[in-house]
Amino acid sequence: MGDITYTDVPATFLQYGRKTQLIDENNKVVGASTPMPTTLSKKLAGEDLTNDVMKVEQQFVYKNINVANTTTVKSGSGFLHGITFNDPSAGGTIILYDNTAGSGTLIGTISATSASGTLFYDVQFSTGLTVVTSSAVDITISYR
Repeated sequence: MGDITYTDVPATFLQYGRKTQLIDENNKVVGASTPMPTTLSKKLAGEDLTNDVMKVEQQFVYKNINVANTTTVKSGSGFLHGITFNDPSAGGTIILYDNTAGSGTLIGTISATSASGTLFYDVQFSTGLTVVTSSAVDITISYR
């Protein structure tokens, strides 16, 4: 390996496509780099080798709630993906908190009588996820 020499000469680096040139004070090229590789030579974990694409999938855990209660779904930080209403005939109110108790920072309030299907939130929470249900609703919380 060669020695490194330091000089007190002003220099400019110019980028031409993928090649970098070192220009001295007289605008003369005094050095140049080889082109940087633009592709990977090895496959990455999770890569679909057949189709040569990266596969990304969302994975969540779930918690089913079907009673009137205050339920701490997760303690600590996490991600609320969505709420699925399993029984559209159940009424009541669902309150979501960023906390480990049924109070604190409100994420949202849902009237279960007007909700059906899945509501997607896709939001982060920092302290925990607690769900307060006012009646025996049948919902599934998707989170991680």
